[in-house]
This record gives sequence, structure tokens and C-alpha cells, in this order.
Amino acid sequence: MLERDDFSDSDSEVVDIVALPPPTVDELTDEEEEADDNAGQDAIPQDVPGFVEAHIRSKETLPEPESSTGESSGSGPAKRRKVSSSQPKWRKKQPEYTKLPEKTDGANRRLQALKEKLEGASPVQLFEEMFSSEMYEHIIKETLRYASATKNDPLFSMTTAELKTFIGILILSGYHQLPSERHYWSLEDDLGVESVRRAMTRSRYLKIKAYLHFQNNETSSTHQNDRGFKIRPLMDMLNESFRKFGVFREELSVDEMLVRYFGHHPLKQFIRGKPIRFGYKMWSLCASDGYCYKFQLYCGKETGPKQDLPLGTRVVTEMLEAVDIPTDHSVYFDNLFTSRQLMVTLAEEGYRATGTVQERRTNQCPLPDCKTMAKTARGTFETRFDTAEEITVTRWNDNRCVTMMSNFDSDQPLARVKRWDRSQRAHKYVEQPRMVNNYNKFMGGVDAHDWLCGKYSTSIRGKKWYWCLFTRLIDMSIVNAWILHRHISEGPLSLLDFRRHVAVAYLKLLGQRDLRVLPAAAVMPDVRYDQPSGGMVAAGDSAAARTPGEVTCAVTAARADTEPVGTRPDRLLKDGSLLAPPEAAPSTGGNQCTCTRGGGGARHRKASSERQRPSPRAGRKRH
Repeated sequence: MLERDDFSDSDSEVVDIVALPPPTVDELTDEEEEADDNAGQDAIPQDVPGFVEAHIRSKETLPEPESSTGESSGSGPAKRRKVSSSQPKWRKKQPEYTKLPEKTDGANRRLQALKEKLEGASPVQLFEEMFSSEMYEHIIKETLRYASATKNDPLFSMTTAELKTFIGILILSGYHQLPSERHYWSLEDDLGVESVRRAMTRSRYLKIKAYLHFQNNETSSTHQNDRGFKIRPLMDMLNESFRKFGVFREELSVDEMLVRYFGHHPLKQFIRGKPIRFGYKMWSLCASDGYCYKFQLYCGKETGPKQDLPLGTRVVTEMLEAVDIPTDHSVYFDNLFTSRQLMVTLAEEGYRATGTVQERRTNQCPLPDCKTMAKTARGTFETRFDTAEEITVTRWNDNRCVTMMSNFDSDQPLARVKRWDRSQRAHKYVEQPRMVNNYNKFMGGVDAHDWLCGKYSTSIRGKKWYWCLFTRLIDMSIVNAWILHRHISEGPLSLLDFRRHVAVAYLKLLGQRDLRVLPAAAVMPDVRYDQPSGGMVAAGDSAAARTPGEVTCAVTAARADTEPVGTRPDRLLKDGSLLAPPEAAPSTGGNQCTCTRGGGGARHRKASSERQRPSPRAGRKRH
């Protein structure tokens, strides 16, 4: 059990907690029926069943070695990892890089080839370049298997057009949000969406959603170590689609994204200070324009050849496996990943890398500490160069102290940035090292992609724990397709218009269903017996306007204030004009309602005086 005192140290800033799931993957984890009432009210849970994994980001003043970072097994103290054998030789001099290979220009050539290949492609074609036909076929195959084997519905069938229509409804919900998914089929003028009603019936939509599946449950025994087993095939295929044109941007960044999720699942994390505090963590490799090349669901401590590496080193090296030619690119990441050993490893592989770094990971670099730098003027910086491994460390004083580490960049030439001076109450320019300026310019690729996904994210929720991951994959495909559209189009659409093009095209794949014309009044008026002979009238109608014994139905009563009984139209035409009423049939004796119901002109039943309900006042004794 975790004790609160274990994390009460004032030096710790952020605590990431993961409750590790059982080692075996359960087939019966498709449904989540419990309510999420008080999840995540406290950063430190009082008790968690099983093992708990805690990631602690400490302040830069902690003099701990690099080997103490990374992931702990939860069953004992963390093992000290092997670091670089070479000892740093810090010198106060300008960097001189001699080991790094020359930079190449393959990224721009791939970008030009992409523009030529996709020239004139429509938004739907670009989206299907990401969400490919192989993915649709896989979803249909596994959905039919799940419906027959688990849901005992072997007669269920689904076509590609139906699946695309279903996904089109999900895409539409990103920019047309309603309180409930059932409201899209509502007959109310302020709720219903006619394009959705014409595309697919509500019962068919709900059945597809209940049967939707992405993995064969019978193979769970061979994937016991994969906690993302349910969604893994779809993520693997989408990663391949994202990289089908190669890595066509020079500047890359590695960072984390959080997929919003409020249900109960062991992989859900809580991170204090994030815009989205609860959800699934995903590592991502993105370009500076927001295009995502690779992503990976974080599933806790892993087993494999890289399990002894620090967490940051392992994540960065795995993300960069998507890059074919390292010398074509520059990589940026934050202090969660940066260490001297990682910079040395990337330099040996040919990668140019820059990142913010914690003070305890600089290998005793003789720079003034942050407390001393904070007392200097804004814009002051100090630089040290490691002549052994050719690593540069720069510390710059801005609103707070910032420490950067790079294996290819330097602090010269200096840039000038505008800052607000509180003492003078005016803006002024301060000097900024080039290393910091380039980091600020190219580091935000993952954040840009995450922001674009959340701008019009799918609003329809599901009970399955991986539903939010599935909808996130759709949103990521939309964003990547839109970025491709911006590269190949001279007058690009906005993200909203691009998403609308895809949604509308998918909603029209099955054709437009002929909707039955229903009465305009969806709410029945208050009907009561208010005639001496028992005739029904709507509340608010005058009793004198009805002849004794005449029966008034609800539709007739709703229109009584505007049209005389017997002269109102049967129904509205599709263009909104009124259809002329039929000629009145001759009276056959007895009282009869002369209005009609529906488009077929069927008459109401006769309301003869023998069948009329006696008045409640008749025969009542007075006392």
C-alpha cells in the first residue's frame, strides 16, 4: 500500500501513478458497466489492488544520478543502470562538432514527391490514405466474428458502406455535439439531424456500435504481455499508414499525449497540471507542423531487450525507429527524456538532438546553479562544452532558469525576444541563445497535433474501455489527412470544413432514406372530457366551438385554433406547400371526426352516441 509520506517531499513536482493490470489479458473486458463517480479526486490513492507504478519528476536541485530515473518494478528498489564509460570534460568554449555526420536533404525530396503523388486529391481520398481499406476490412472481419462467437448473432452482416456511414456519424459528432447520441435521430426541430436520419436508422447504428470489435479474443493467450491487446491491430495498421509517404519533414519532436478517459481501467493515468488530467498516455513522434508519424500506447513497464534502459531513452529510440535516414532530421524533446547518455547514443546513430534537461542529469556540468542564475539580469546565459563526447549544455535566465542540452547546436548567433519588464512597465528585448530559440520553434509538434485532435474531437462515448482510443484514431487520421491537404492545396480548407466534407460524403454512401412525414406537434396536448355528452376537447379550447357528441382527436385539437374542423389539409408536401383537402364524404348518420390521419387518408373510427364515454358528471349525487 502506498503511503502519502512516500510522496510528501517538497522537492517533487509531478507524480504519475499507474495501477498495473493483471499479467493476463481477459477476454471479458469489452463492457464497462460501473459508473465513474469519484475517480481521480486525489493524486495519491489510499490503496490500489496489485502493483502500482509511480513516475516522479523532481526539481533540478536533487543531486541524484541518472540511473535512478525511469521505471520501477514495484517489487523492490530500482537497479542502477549502466551509463557511458567516458567521463565528461567540460570546458568553457564554443562548441566544435567533429564526430557528427553531415546533414542531408532527403526530407524535402520526399515532401516534393508527396505533393506530386497526391495532387488534386479530395478530402475523402486523403482521409482514406490514412484510414485505409485494409483497416475497414479488418474491422468488418473481427466484428462479424465477435457477433457470431460472443453475441450469438450469426445472421449479423455489415458492409463497407455501412461501416463508413457509421464512422461518418462519429466524425459529424465532433463538430455537431448533442447531449445524447440518440438525439441525432430525434424528431424535434432543435435536436434531430436529418442527414443522420436519412443515412442510417438508429437501431442499426446502435447494433453496429454494440458489435464493433478489432481483435480476435481467442488469441488472447498468445498476447498475455500486451495490455493494449484489444486495439493493437488497428494501431499497428494506422502507424503504417501514417508513414507510407516517409518522414517528409526535417524537424521532429517526441512528447506525450493524453487521451481523455473517465472510466475504470488500470491503464488510466492521472497527471497533475495537464489540460487533460485523466486518460491514457500515448508517446508520439510528430513533425513541427503537427503531422504524426508514429504513436504508441503506454502500457506500463515492458519486458524486452530495452527494459534495462531508462524510460526516456527507451521511448525516444523506439519512436525514432520510424526514421530511415537519421541525417535528414533534427529531434527535440523535453526534460522527461533528455540525458547525457541519450545524447551520446543519438549522436552515434547520426541524429541531431536538442532538449531541456534537469540539472541532476548534466553529469556535474560546472554551470552556476539555478538559484544563482535567477539573481542575474534577464537574458544572461552560461555555456559549457564536453570535449569528450561533444555535448553542449547552456543555462539561460528568463522568467525562470532554463537548461538545454544538444549534440549539434550552439548558443551563437543570439536571437532577440520580447519580454515584459514589470519594473519599467514596458516591453523590452532580451538576448536568447540560438539553441533555446530553435527548441521553442520546433518542439511543439506533438502539442499541435494533440490540440488539433481535441478541437473537433468525437463526442459520442461508449462503454468499452478502448472506445475512446478508437475514436482518437479517427481524429488523428482526420488531422493527418488535413495536414496533407494543406501541403498539396493552394487554397486549403479549414479543419472544420475538411471534417465536414468527409462526414457528409460518408453519410451519403447508402443513399437517402425516404422519411415518413410525421405531425408537426411532437408533444400531445392535454386532452380531457369537457362536454355534457362526453366529447374530448383539448385544454384551452372553447366548449362552444364543439357540437355535442363530436369527437376531436389530438391532431385535430392541436390545429383547432388556426383551421376549421373538416377543412384542414391531410399532410404537407415535401416542398413545404399544403396539399388540398379531399372532398368531405357524405354523412352516414351519427357523429364522425372529419380529419384524416397520415398520408393514406384513413378515416377515424366512428364515434357514435352509443360508444361515447359517459360524462363523469352524469349520475353524480350531490350531498
